Amino acid sequence: DYCFICDRIFQYIQISLRNIIFQQFFGSSSIVDYATQFVGNPYVWGGTSLTGGADCSGFTQSVYAQFGYSLPRTSYEQQNWGTEVSYADAQPGDLICYGGHVAIYMGNGQIVHASNSRDGIKISNDALTEQSFL
Repeated sequence: DYCFICDRIFQYIQISLRNIIFQQFFGSSSIVDYATQFVGNPYVWGGTSLTGGADCSGFTQSVYAQFGYSLPRTSYEQQNWGTEVSYADAQPGDLICYGGHVAIYMGNGQIVHASNSRDGIKISNDALTEQSFL
């Protein structure tokens, strides 16, 4: 138990330091600012193009790639890629994963994501509400 707690504390410190360095280098909302440029573009199942069409995990993978992160391809793999934090501790730019879907947290309960073929890439105003419907 002791080693597990130490390991969790170490992971938390690593994430915190990564976020501080990332935010100082890129700015706290760079991922969000970049991602929101593509709002209104189409949803395409299996797609990874930010302009021609992407599904949820293709969208997050392509956005993060612009910042030097190599995310796995599927939402399931992305959910298991990072270290989980509570929704209350989510920071702008974090991935929000739920029900086979992945989105980018914008802050204040908002997410930007490749939603579906009808809505395309969009901003949802309440990530928790969105979670309950998807």
